[in-house]
Amino acid sequence: MQDVTTNLLDQVSGVNVGLMRFHRADGGPVIHHMEDVATARAPMQAKIAELPSDGRTPLAESLYEAGLYYMGRTIDFGDDNDPAPMDPNARSSTSPSAYDSPINLECQKNFVVLLTDGEPNRDYAADSKITGLPGYSTATGNASCTGSGDGHCLDDMAAYLYESDLSPLPGKQNVVTYTIGFTIDLPLLDETAQRGGGGYFQANDTATLTTALTDIVQNILDTQTTFAAPATSVNAFNRTRHLNDLFITAFQPTGKTHWPGNLKKFRLRASDGEIIDANGNLAVDPATGFFSDGAQSFWSSSVDGPSVTDGGAVEQLPAPATRNVYTYLAGSLLTSAGNQVNLANANIDDQILGIGAPGDPTRDQLVEFMRGVDTADHDGDNDVAEPRTQMGDPLHGAPISVIYGGTTVNPDLDDAVVYFGSARTTAICTPSTRTRASRNGRSYRRTFSTINCFYSRTVRRPRNTTASTAICACR
Repeated sequence: MQDVTTNLLDQVSGVNVGLMRFHRADGGPVIHHMEDVATARAPMQAKIAELPSDGRTPLAESLYEAGLYYMGRTIDFGDDNDPAPMDPNARSSTSPSAYDSPINLECQKNFVVLLTDGEPNRDYAADSKITGLPGYSTATGNASCTGSGDGHCLDDMAAYLYESDLSPLPGKQNVVTYTIGFTIDLPLLDETAQRGGGGYFQANDTATLTTALTDIVQNILDTQTTFAAPATSVNAFNRTRHLNDLFITAFQPTGKTHWPGNLKKFRLRASDGEIIDANGNLAVDPATGFFSDGAQSFWSSSVDGPSVTDGGAVEQLPAPATRNVYTYLAGSLLTSAGNQVNLANANIDDQILGIGAPGDPTRDQLVEFMRGVDTADHDGDNDVAEPRTQMGDPLHGAPISVIYGGTTVNPDLDDAVVYFGSARTTAICTPSTRTRASRNGRSYRRTFSTINCFYSRTVRRPRNTTASTAICACR
């Protein structure tokens, strides 16, 4: 286990990490406080290498202590230095008897990864403390812990961390719990992960443990949804006039080359400036700051809520055969045959696409992929001729909406075009706000050499998302 966790720290970036271990007595201490993995990597690896292999497995007590750390509450089991001392940096500088909560941002996501190779053992010292946490019965739906035996409060503690608001910051700050059973398969760990909003993984050797931890990290990194600055419609004939249409680009960071993106339309309510959806309901959940689960954007046929990939402009993408996709290979006339991205354009060859090596896709596969055909079988259904309902992320950019319709005297305020693009794929899309159809897509010449990278679904790259924190409790 030590080698696997050490190697994993070498492979992740852009997240905050911390480390706990199980005591020989009750609970467990935070032996490395939460900080950016770039600075935590070396000292955490050193501490992992020094961890002894003996001791108890007080799972519920340790998860309870992790909860106290996240909540910034009074330290309980964490002050016992057997066998490893608590990291003093985990203490509050103003109140040393309490933890310094690592929850610092209202939009950050928080996680616990609980790894054990044994069943709960003499794990009952925190039972009454868990049920005594503020709002316990409301969060868990029970006045006491469910089940019986050692560690029976483990899943209840996970449910409390997931369902409760653990910070005074705006919005709901909760903790998602993942569990791993190493050489052991415990139904309690599965129940804990389910109630904690995470997942349960079972591993029997180094290879499967590596896969489990990698999958968990991937799930953590894929959790966040990010929105660029919104845009309102601007009248090209009268720039002092705006409409109440609101266009918002959204994207979801992942550990792969492709980050899903979308463009969604909402409206500003004239009476109070609130964002409303297609049904006239408030689109934003005041508790989270994100779109509510029941929100339906204007271009969506059904509720799309906070999902990046559902609804919006992605749902309105035209069929690949009817898309207008252009590049800049044959002069300034955009629509000339030499600038059109299609199979008939001989200017788009293997050399410009950077392919030809064994295992590379064919030229036709990449051209069709750019036009929106799922030649890479992104959804894994073995259909490589269907439309690819994907849109790249609009990272580092915001949409621009301009009204062109009509005349200066009589402008058509409903005839607007939204310009937005993906900085990493270097493409510009121009959906019409009236027809919902994409008018043009432009791909620049320097993009061609990267298309093969986006075509491959399995390519991974370093991440830079520091709003996630994860703490591991290891034996």
